Amino acid sequence: MEFTLQLISLLLSGIFGLASIYFAYKTVKINKEYTELTQKYEEKRRDFDLYKLRKDIFDLVRKMLQIGFTPLEEVNDYQNFIKSYQATYESKFLFDEDITNYIEEIYEKISGKRMLYVKIDSYSKLGQKPDKWDDWFGEIKEINSWLEKQLPEANKKFQEYLNQTA
Repeated sequence: MEFTLQLISLLLSGIFGLASIYFAYKTVKINKEYTELTQKYEEKRRDFDLYKLRKDIFDLVRKMLQIGFTPLEEVNDYQNFIKSYQATYESKFLFDEDITNYIEEIYEKISGKRMLYVKIDSYSKLGQKPDKWDDWFGEIKEINSWLEKQLPEANKKFQEYLNQTA
């Protein structure tokens, strides 16, 4: 009888030992899978965050292009123009130099056009027409022509970056 109890005790100890090993193995396996899934989730979240930031800059560039065609007198506050500068500055952290330079070029063209409008407006209010008057309107026409081509161009340039992180 004592031998039987010892045998049962030995078998139960073995079964509990095997069960412990099995549960430990499963726990390690689950933890490993959890860690891998967490890493994948973090990578996807970082990609989405980068996509969102890049998309926001792209939307600001599109607004910059719209501002470029807004007559000066319709722009009562410069909030959107300030956002344009913000897009120019922030792009340096999110894009390669090609996009950063492109955004700076758009910003400079729009700023230049605004300054020409301010000059024209100032002289108009004084009732004067300086010799450079026609040159200024010619520059505005050139800037407008350039800006008209930029929306499809911006879509092409940004597409590569938005696809990388989508």
